[in-house]
Amino acid sequence: MSALNDYVNAVDRNLIGIERRKRREILRDVRSRILSLSEDYGGGEEGISRAIEDIGPPEALAKSYVECYGMLWKELLIVTLISIGLAFLSLPIIPFTTHSNPASLLFLPILMLYIAHNGMRYGVKSALVPALTSGILRSAMFSMTLWMYPFDLTSEPAMVLAVHVMSLLVILMSLGFPVPGRE
Repeated sequence: MSALNDYVNAVDRNLIGIERRKRREILRDVRSRILSLSEDYGGGEEGISRAIEDIGPPEALAKSYVECYGMLWKELLIVTLISIGLAFLSLPIIPFTTHSNPASLLFLPILMLYIAHNGMRYGVKSALVPALTSGILRSAMFSMTLWMYPFDLTSEPAMVLAVHVMSLLVILMSLGFPVPGRE
């Protein structure tokens, strides 16, 4: 059964951008398909090896499932754009103006929860792109706004540090979600 487990684990590692529940269902289906085929070849390790050969490489099988059930690049782009929008709204100063943003304290947790939701649903690789993009842009926009209006904006060093630390936390938070193959 070690060949079966190795094959199923290899398929799991390549199921990127598929919801966890759907991934578990796919892995059960792959396992039962191999076991069913192995019985046609006489069962045991020999039957499992021949069944695996018939099914093909785990990467190709996983790719076909990802094409059917995975998060498409368009969906990832939409998730990333929503994260960027929330990153803009979560800044204490409205980007490229001198106006403060009192609602920023509401949008930062919303941004973090949104990224967490996508990470729990699709895994770390699908959460990392929006988290990196929104975290880096959040810090960059804040720094550029302070640079553009150095005399109009008086920012406490603690606030500047807090914005950058929270942007870093948005990025680091995305690394805490399951990696396919290690659930």
